[in-house]
Amino acid sequence: MFWVGCKDRTGRGRMRYVRTNAQGRDGEAFAQFYRQHYGHVTAYVRRRSQGDTDAITSAVFTIAWQKYDCALRDGLPWLYRTAQLELRNSRRSDSRREAREERDARVGAGRLDEVADSVTQQLWARRLLEQLSDTDQEVLMLLYWEDLDHTSAAKALGCSVGAFAVRAHRARGKFARLVRADSAHGTHPIQTPHTIPSEEVQSCATTPPAN
Repeated sequence: MFWVGCKDRTGRGRMRYVRTNAQGRDGEAFAQFYRQHYGHVTAYVRRRSQGDTDAITSAVFTIAWQKYDCALRDGLPWLYRTAQLELRNSRRSDSRREAREERDARVGAGRLDEVADSVTQQLWARRLLEQLSDTDQEVLMLLYWEDLDHTSAAKALGCSVGAFAVRAHRARGKFARLVRADSAHGTHPIQTPHTIPSEEVQSCATTPPAN
């Protein structure tokens, strides 16, 4: 029998242990896999959600243990793909809860617009990215936030390398058009956002639009 360590869902930083039947799996190898990738998965989830990062990360590694062979074979791209699915489940759950809360709490106060008071570099990058589709956002974040190559990013999205290359080309083109439009309206920040590589943002103003 093997005990898998996971963060407590209360968010208090405690540890809980799940007893599972190893069924021939190498517990020490999985523990090393967990230690190696836990930080990457946590960062991946935190960049995409303001929810319970520890709970989602815990769920990812619980699934990784259940699908031991696939997880250890494909590594971080597999974990990212699993995290995507868990994030979608979490968002659906959050949306249902928020809808209930909004109905209960609707006493005349309007919803606050999620608009930043000041135009910082990170908020500027986020604002432009949020104008893209979910798929285009994920493509750019895998490339520039997670620093994956096309092969690993394609695995994370569950598509072929060729299909990912096409998506990446189109996403870059769309982002370039947003940068040029922002510059034309005088809303482009003076400095480049630290959340996207400087050379990528600087080149956007002159990058030809993607077809």
